[in-house]
Amino acid sequence: MRANWDKFNSGVIIPESVMHRISETHSIQYDYSGKENYEASYFMADINIGSKINVVSGARFEGKSTEYQSYKSVKSPAPHWVYTGEPSSQKRKNSFFLPALFVHLKPTDWLNIRFARTNTLTRPDYRDLTPFYEIDGTYNTIDYRNPLLVPGLSKNIDFLP
Repeated sequence: MRANWDKFNSGVIIPESVMHRISETHSIQYDYSGKENYEASYFMADINIGSKINVVSGARFEGKSTEYQSYKSVKSPAPHWVYTGEPSSQKRKNSFFLPALFVHLKPTDWLNIRFARTNTLTRPDYRDLTPFYEIDGTYNTIDYRNPLLVPGLSKNIDFLP
């Protein structure tokens, strides 16, 4: 252990393993790393029924597993020190089946009718999934990421005469 507090403080000695000097590396509290394994496959059929009807149908399967590492931290009242707490990690796995159907009817030369039924997916940003939080008692703030966020699944129907 080494005295790592300035000489005007109360003489508290904190182990170097739990303290990090912001001015040396601009803080590890926002550092994170991760691994991602993403797999996808799809099938599709494009069928013309005469010259007036076209049907496109298919589906996509997506599977994803991730593991993120980051830090949980509590800021020190001293502006140049941060207690980095402990490393934190989060594993997650999800899979989705996303079917789609598109129908195009052309009953006359001047009329097109289109119909679509699709499922789409939006994923959270990588940074939002890190198992990170920072508590700052001086300013009464908490910065928190949510590693339990799930992708948004949309079911869409479009009709265009």
